[in-house]
Amino acid sequence: MTSDNSDTTDSTDAATPVTPEPEVPGVLHEHPYVSESNEGKPWFEWCVAIIVVISAIFAVFKLITPAAFILAGVSLVCATVRLVLRGKSPWKVRSVFFDVFIGYAFGGGLIATYVSVLLISH
Repeated sequence: MTSDNSDTTDSTDAATPVTPEPEVPGVLHEHPYVSESNEGKPWFEWCVAIIVVISAIFAVFKLITPAAFILAGVSLVCATVRLVLRGKSPWKVRSVFFDVFIGYAFGGGLIATYVSVLLISH
């Protein structure tokens, strides 16, 4: 009994290099600028990481109020540092606007959510 294996490919086809896409005129293929010198300072980031771990330890021991307020506080402090120091800030994630917006939104939102849950549950 013979079978028709016309769908099988030759092993030499797998070794053929893939040709890159042709350049399209007028379309820029720029990659985002990434540099260690433009990022935040490691010592500040490690301090934030340690504070987040401390907050997690509080949460594990069911001390939710301090855990929530520690996270909110560190977020608000990082946003304020970024707003005041701008380019010289040790806390850099993206643009100044993004960092400040996310920091204040997370800190304020966490506090507002925590307080609203307390008010609903009592």
